[in-house]
Amino acid sequence: MREWLVDQLRETGWKRWDHDVNNGYHNIMADIQLNLLPALERCTIVASTLRGLAIHHGLNERFNIPAENFTQILDRICKLRIVAHSILVYAGYEGRQFSAFSKWLRFQIDMQVTEPGSIAAEETAEQEAGIDYIQVLAYVEGALNHSKLDPFLTQDLAGGPPSLEDVKDIKDSLEKHRMGMPFDNALLATTSSAMELDRSCKEVYGKIATWQASNTSLGEGAITLEKEQVSAKDMRMVFEQEIYGEKHMTTYVIVVPTTTKNLIHIHRILDSVSSNASKDASAADVCTLKLPTGEIRDIKFIDDDFLMAILCTTDASHLITIQYSGATPTTDTEQLSRRALSPPSLHDDSIFQSLHPPNPNRNHRNPRKTWDRSTVAALRPYIRHTFFAAERFVPEKLAVNGRKHRRAVCVLGRDRRHYKVFDLDNMEDGMEFSEIATDETTGGQGRDTFMTG
Repeated sequence: MREWLVDQLRETGWKRWDHDVNNGYHNIMADIQLNLLPALERCTIVASTLRGLAIHHGLNERFNIPAENFTQILDRICKLRIVAHSILVYAGYEGRQFSAFSKWLRFQIDMQVTEPGSIAAEETAEQEAGIDYIQVLAYVEGALNHSKLDPFLTQDLAGGPPSLEDVKDIKDSLEKHRMGMPFDNALLATTSSAMELDRSCKEVYGKIATWQASNTSLGEGAITLEKEQVSAKDMRMVFEQEIYGEKHMTTYVIVVPTTTKNLIHIHRILDSVSSNASKDASAADVCTLKLPTGEIRDIKFIDDDFLMAILCTTDASHLITIQYSGATPTTDTEQLSRRALSPPSLHDDSIFQSLHPPNPNRNHRNPRKTWDRSTVAALRPYIRHTFFAAERFVPEKLAVNGRKHRRAVCVLGRDRRHYKVFDLDNMEDGMEFSEIATDETTGGQGRDTFMTG
């Protein structure tokens, strides 16, 4: 023993031993107190809140997660907290034992290196009174050979987390561990408890993801064109009042195929606004509008009732408006006067009506109705402005904007340098849009003012 203390361990070895063991116990306690326990407290708050929401909503569409899942998470957090507090108790107890053992060991090293009967030996012997031999013997019999912390810090991942029935006996296992009786180490392993909590949380995460996906997933779409290019298109959602006894949000889609640029396909797709409605369209239909031979350069929705298109023929270009819906109430006389578009609309029960059974995949190849406006005489009631071929201005693009009763449409020329702006709410002679701005105004030196920006 003297040779081991003096020749092998010595003072330097004792310092490393004392430093490493004390730091080990300190780090274990710090990780539990500063990291694990606060994290468990935050998890408890979140799980308790979610369990309250689950109990309140009771598996409805607002929160479709059973409360039992959160109760299971809280139980496993509680078990992990019991393990954490047990680690703190044993780490503190063994840390105090090792401090007494380290003090005794240093005393023995100092006694062996001093000469018997010398003054240094007498001074060293006086230090023996401060040694707690009860703690020293307890450390030598226990933690020096087999620490009580070993079952808690064992990373046995081969068998996976224990089942819920086995974890219920964790208090009995702790008692057997305290008494030195045989027990299942997996029940006290921190890694096993953490894996079990992680498994429960992932199960809830999966259910939450499935519930959120069911609320945000899109149903089957309506086919507008199959394997064809589109030269112009636009889309608008309109809230239409009681249709067949139910409120509906209707989506209107207008497309102009590149192969037949004088045809407008107007798709109408109905969706119920109720929270428990199907994700698929409840009904869909399509109407085809045939215009005179020419090319539809652009098409836009103006509001919830009207759409506007640019039709270019050989001799002129026309700005036309068509009433596709009747969603806006017609009780406002001022609104009626501003919308003095007298031609018949394309919206009635014979064109757009709810289909039974639902048919969201109806497309332009099988339209419910085709409106033929292929002659100039038939189209004339819908023309709001004409750009004659003699003019240098050839319309190309549309942009509708403005506020209520002050709406305007900007028509961009083909050269992308000239534009004209028309007032949508005021008409000249009851038919023509009034022109409120143009870039073709001649300046003082006879030059045009071009659009910039």
